[in-house]
Amino acid sequence: MLAGIALLVGIAIGAALGHWLPPEPRAEKLAATAPPPERAKITEPAQTADPGQVGTATAERTPIAMARAQPARQREPLRRVAVRSDNAGRSDDLDAGRHETDAADMPAWRRHAVLTVLPEGRPLIAIVIDDLGVSRAGTARAVDLPGPLTLAFLPYAETLPAQTARARAAGHELLVHQPMEPISADEDPGPYALLTDQDDAEILRRLRWGLERFEGYVGINNHMGSRFTTWAPGMRAVMGELGARGLLFLDSRTIANSIGETMAENAGVPHLRRHVFLDNERDLEAIEAQLRLTEEIAWREGYAIAIGHPTEATLTALERWLPGVAERGLTLAPITALVAREPSGLPPEPDPPPQGAQK
Repeated sequence: MLAGIALLVGIAIGAALGHWLPPEPRAEKLAATAPPPERAKITEPAQTADPGQVGTATAERTPIAMARAQPARQREPLRRVAVRSDNAGRSDDLDAGRHETDAADMPAWRRHAVLTVLPEGRPLIAIVIDDLGVSRAGTARAVDLPGPLTLAFLPYAETLPAQTARARAAGHELLVHQPMEPISADEDPGPYALLTDQDDAEILRRLRWGLERFEGYVGINNHMGSRFTTWAPGMRAVMGELGARGLLFLDSRTIANSIGETMAENAGVPHLRRHVFLDNERDLEAIEAQLRLTEEIAWREGYAIAIGHPTEATLTALERWLPGVAERGLTLAPITALVAREPSGLPPEPDPPPQGAQK
């Protein structure tokens, strides 16, 4: 009897305490019982253990498949840089703690760069289209291509501010396509070309004229220039001006013994060189073959740079090729994204162009 009364009193006291104690927060209860969030899974292309075994697999032996099977040369890790130029004049460096830096403190090649986030484990390809601005129709069609591309405008073209503004609005990076002296006296590089019989003052006058023709570019590359790019005094003057302005140099490599990269390195100017000319043969099938070669180099070296021109065949080939780049495991990138990496080994020497193509 007494035990029964005690049990009833205990139940009553427990109910009263439960009425006055606050309930356990639901969020805390869920946090205590929910499983930890699943981490994103990152997959990278499989690599063979021995570079010497490239091409020994029996499943697939296409050139691109063999290039994919070969590990890229050992190089410094890719620096994932995202640079944004906007009304606030700020930029983001993804691998530096996402800090912001005033645009005024940045070199022009970064300040005018396209916002770029590079996926891990994917080779990069930069497509550069030269000789823009003179043909309005060809330029407009190049600008309409999916990007980001790197578009190089001839400084003597007309209406450059409007044409280049449209290109930047479409998400492409810009270069000044600076005319330079070719080997052949029969080839005309155009107005304000840099020539080997000029002194430093005249070279800088002409270069500065081109650099003032439009805004928003990240650097220059040479138009023709097979003679000028082998001449140390002139290239030294050019690199001094680029260094002072914070610009990069892309060597179009119109001749195998160009000293462009050496002079840029000596001057502390960011620099790259092209690997492939897409349209020395202005035939659609030949250009598509050159695009496949660009992919092979990118898989082997980690990146590749191809230069083409706004011809009917080249633009048609790019319209077909560009939409499938990501599906093939590659990343289309502007030239500044490639400048941000520092491979330990140099890419293969590009073949000099056939006579009558690039000068």
